[in-house]
Amino acid sequence: MTNKYLAKIIGGVIIAGALTLLPTKAKAELDGNIRGILSSKSRGSYIEINAFYKLGKDISGFTFLDYASNGDTYYGRTSLDKPIRGNVGIKCQIVHGSGFPNQAGIGMTCVIPKLPKNVFANVSFIPLWIDKEGFKQNLMRLGYFGEAKLKKNCYISGFGEWNVAAEGGIKWEYGEVSLGKKINPKLQIEYNPALMPDGDAMPSLEHRVAVQYNLK
Repeated sequence: MTNKYLAKIIGGVIIAGALTLLPTKAKAELDGNIRGILSSKSRGSYIEINAFYKLGKDISGFTFLDYASNGDTYYGRTSLDKPIRGNVGIKCQIVHGSGFPNQAGIGMTCVIPKLPKNVFANVSFIPLWIDKEGFKQNLMRLGYFGEAKLKKNCYISGFGEWNVAAEGGIKWEYGEVSLGKKINPKLQIEYNPALMPDGDAMPSLEHRVAVQYNLK
């Protein structure tokens, strides 16, 4: 059985699995924001659109699109999470953008229990990825997300991920940290450094600031 043929089968399983998570008559509850990110790197600034939605009672969806400041390229991800038992759930994800084949993955996510009030964190592991060329043998993503609400409408959050199956050992892929303040219900400002890959398991820092406009 060829790699591409196997990938078609696995892709069908991933799509079918994602569809079974969707209730037949669900109405999406949509929220979102638009962010402008200004980087210390000359080509690192971009516009980002984020959408958060609920499908039915227990499926959480998230989609983001990043548009480069020159308008020529974009990068995006779509995630669907469904709890299955306690703090553990299924995560389906699609990575899409300019200059590379779209990827689809399926794995698990887990909410970290017993954290202090106003703190949330989870980890995810997506070991199965395919694109149009077939099964991605050197791609397994281990990720994290965390956020904490601080005093005076301030907050801190962060996310990141490693490819634990990369050739030559574990490699950092991408992440961000946000230290921000809500000016009003619609407007937020942040120190938003990017955690960039540099060929090993540890990121390098790229200084950035962000302004966020909330749609709700």
